[in-house]
Amino acid sequence: MEEKMKNKFLIYIPIVFLILFVGIFSLAELKKEIYGITLNYKSAKSLFGEQEFNAAEFKKANLITRSKMAVSLLKKNQLAGTDIKEIKFLLGENTGYFLSDSTPTYILNEGWKENKDTWQLVILPGKDKKVKEVVINMNCCDD
Repeated sequence: MEEKMKNKFLIYIPIVFLILFVGIFSLAELKKEIYGITLNYKSAKSLFGEQEFNAAEFKKANLITRSKMAVSLLKKNQLAGTDIKEIKFLLGENTGYFLSDSTPTYILNEGWKENKDTWQLVILPGKDKKVKEVVINMNCCDD
């Protein structure tokens, strides 16, 4: 009897791991579907460089400086917990678009001028209307 239990247990372990793997993979794909193409920290730093984030400077900065500061934000998620309504005051008016006009979004480069990808900083709110995370998202347009 004990041997049967052990064999059943050994059969179920791979099944549980398979279910967990599929679930994690599905969540990652869902996030990609919602957020679109995004850059991780390493890729963003390689593309733009990095500069310490400063809200007052970001608000008036050119795209080169903004993109470098966005990389720092991506790495440190310094805005986490900030009320989403405060973002426009801190960073300025939206210059990009992501899902709705109420999502704070800032263009980081003018890729359309050189037939390259255009990237934007997207400030994502949580259910509590506070910043949950920031992503650097590929801005898309109608062709």
